[in-house]
Amino acid sequence: MKSIAELDQSYSPKHNVVEIELSDSATQDGEPLSEPLSEPLSEPSVEITLQDPEKSKETYRLESRALADDVAAHPNGHLDEDITEQITKQESYKEVITASATHIGTREYQQDSLKVTDTLCFRPGEEAKAYGIVCDGMGGLEAGAEVSGLVAQLLSNRFDEIDVSSQDIPKWLREVIYDIDMEAVDLYGRENAGTTLAAALLLGEKLYWVSVGDSRVYLIRKGEIVQVTRDHNLRLHLLEQLEHGEISQEEYDETPKKEALISFIGSGAPELIDVNRDPFILKNGDIILLCTDGLTKSLSDEEINMVVAKHYGDIKEAARLLPLVAFDVGGPKDNTSVVLMQFFE
Repeated sequence: MKSIAELDQSYSPKHNVVEIELSDSATQDGEPLSEPLSEPLSEPSVEITLQDPEKSKETYRLESRALADDVAAHPNGHLDEDITEQITKQESYKEVITASATHIGTREYQQDSLKVTDTLCFRPGEEAKAYGIVCDGMGGLEAGAEVSGLVAQLLSNRFDEIDVSSQDIPKWLREVIYDIDMEAVDLYGRENAGTTLAAALLLGEKLYWVSVGDSRVYLIRKGEIVQVTRDHNLRLHLLEQLEHGEISQEEYDETPKKEALISFIGSGAPELIDVNRDPFILKNGDIILLCTDGLTKSLSDEEINMVVAKHYGDIKEAARLLPLVAFDVGGPKDNTSVVLMQFFE
C-alpha cells in the first residue's frame, strides 16, 4: 500500500496529533505488554487521528505496540516523518472478537457445553478461521451432559482440521453432523442420549451456520436482531401442517408438548439440519449470537437485543450478562449458555 506521501508530493510529513486513545491493558496472548512488539496486537486497541496542514483528518488504527509507543512519546507535538510513514503504510486489519458464558440455572446438573476460538486479528486476503459452538444435552435422556461435551469437542476438532480451499462448506457441514450423530449413537445407543447443536464458522468475512434442535443462531446488525435458524420441535411441524390445511387451528391449539424436539444429535439420523446454502457476508460491527434455549425461554428477542446493544462495544460483558439477566427473570431456570462473535473491519 502506498503512503500518503507517495500519492501526494505536496504532503507535509509533520502531522499534528489531534486525538489518540491508548489502552493501558493491551495484551498479547493474554499477557500484559511490557516490551515493545513489532507484530500485531492480539486485540488492537490504539487509534490515532492525524491532521495535516490543510486541516483534513484521517484516523488510523495502530497495529503494533512498538508503533504505539513511538506515537505516545509525542502526544502533543509533531510526529517524525518516519513515524507518519509507518502509520499510513499500515495494512488494515480485520478482527473477530469472541466471548462466551454459561449458567447452571436452577438445575442440579450442567448439561450445556460450548466451544469458541480466541479473538482473531487478520489481514485482508489471509486465510482466517473462527468458530463458536453451543450444545444442550437433553435432560430427559441419560448421559445428556456427556454427549453434549462429546459433540462440541468432535465438531471443534473437525473445524480445526477443515481444508477450506477444497470444500463445499454447506455440504461438508451436513456430512459432519451425520458423522458426529453416528459417533454418538455408537457410544450411547440410538436415542439413549441426545443433544442440540448450534454453531457458526467464520472464514474471513464469510459466515456459515449449522443447527440441530432448538439451540439458536442469531445475527445482530445495527440494532436489528434476526433468528436465522429454526427451532426443530413439534411446534414447527404443527405450524407446517396448519399452513397446508392438514390440521385445524383447534387441533393445533390442543396438541400438547409443542416444545418436544423432532430432530437432535444422537437420534441415529437427525430429521432436520439447518445450514445456509451460501455464505453470509459480514459487515463491520455485525454480531453473531449462539445460545441454548435457557436464554430464549426467559428473554424475548427484543430483550436479548437490548442487553447486547447496551454493551455493543464490549461483547465480553454482554456475554457475561445475558445468562444472568435470564436467570433473574425468576422461576425455574434451565442451563443457559451463549457465544458472541463480533466482526470488525
